[in-house]
Amino acid sequence: MTSLTDVMKALREVIVMNERVTTLAGLVDKLAAESIETRERLVRVETILELAFKSPSANRGALLPGPD
Repeated sequence: MTSLTDVMKALREVIVMNERVTTLAGLVDKLAAESIETRERLVRVETILELAFKSPSANRGALLPGPD
């Protein structure tokens, strides 16, 4: 009976591990989507800064350095 108990215990562990892997796969998908969103937002911020630095010095705000 010991080997049957060991087999049942091993099967239960496999089922629990499978559930954990499924949960983690969902979390990885969510994190990947957030990473893509963050990258897109960073590109927008970089574009805004690039355009701000390329604009004529008359349009520069107080925080942007002028051409010295």
